[in-house]
Amino acid sequence: MYRVVSVGADARHIDDFVGLPRRFYTPRFCTHRASDERALLAGAHPLSGDFSLEAFLAYGGEGGPRAPAGRCALAVYPGDETAYLGFFECAEDPLCAKLLLDAAAARAAELRRSLLMGPVDASYWLGCRMKTDAFDRPPFFGEPYNRPYYPALWEANGFAPAATYVSRIFDGGGLARRMAADARFARNEGRFLDAGYRVESVTPATFERSLLEIHGMVAELYAGFPGFRPIDPGPFRAMFSRLRPLLDLSLVKIAYLDGAPVGFAVTVPDHGCLPERPGLPDLLKIQLRRTRAASYVVLYVGARKGHEGLVPVMLAPVWREIRGRRAGVAGALIREGKATANYFGGTAAETRHYALYVRSEL
Repeated sequence: MYRVVSVGADARHIDDFVGLPRRFYTPRFCTHRASDERALLAGAHPLSGDFSLEAFLAYGGEGGPRAPAGRCALAVYPGDETAYLGFFECAEDPLCAKLLLDAAAARAAELRRSLLMGPVDASYWLGCRMKTDAFDRPPFFGEPYNRPYYPALWEANGFAPAATYVSRIFDGGGLARRMAADARFARNEGRFLDAGYRVESVTPATFERSLLEIHGMVAELYAGFPGFRPIDPGPFRAMFSRLRPLLDLSLVKIAYLDGAPVGFAVTVPDHGCLPERPGLPDLLKIQLRRTRAASYVVLYVGARKGHEGLVPVMLAPVWREIRGRRAGVAGALIREGKATANYFGGTAAETRHYALYVRSEL
């Protein structure tokens, strides 16, 4: 038997909610940040002003009536008919999953929402999408990870994929073959540069300005993405400034035409799942990976309308640099059917898949 409770401000419930992922994941596979979750539950996160969040816990099952067995959280935005379900964790028990998901759906209906979408951990920027394969491999930096049975639990409870995504992973040799086989990298680069485009690396001196430029382009280019909602420059800066110690800025590119930013490509060293409170050995490894990682992750790319073909131009110097370091690279979380997926096809050593789900019957 299970009982589902609303977390609210109860200290024990908050501890159980935040601590539950440790039951399901070892450190190499745990993508959760307890400090972010506590801040969200307290309404003190930089993004908290954008939405209302209600969290749920399921108690019971094999651990006994006081043991947490599952959790989820529902986020609702003013003026948005869709409610967003995230932070889902659950024992491998269909009854536990049904009670949790039905509780969230019922609350969404009470709030007069017509759709339930997830996984979205309150915001697109905090966690989005469910992994659907390759569960034996540790997640790369920025990749979602979940238990292998979660997709089946969601689909058994009325959820269907609204969008699907891929990540394509190249080893060093595969990256070299990819570039050699694709004439676009040389042809497009020359054409755009001759037309007056400039592709520049972000520097410590330009970092703050570059954040604002990327923010403006993201708000414009990602507007139609399922689950995406724009955020203000202040919270965007607060969230992405904490990435600064992890970045090799030479691999973060912005393209300009006549002085205006028209595209961006953000590539980061693959730090995997970082400990929330890194010790000295962890900090030394982070510092080393900034300049000589075994692999890298292309996290965000985009080009403004009217500048089609610019993405491979921005990626060309990045991939040349990574190839020179004899490292691998992942093109991360690309929506299937989009043109961006074509830039990461061909000779990938591995492809991973993800889904974003919706439930219409609340």
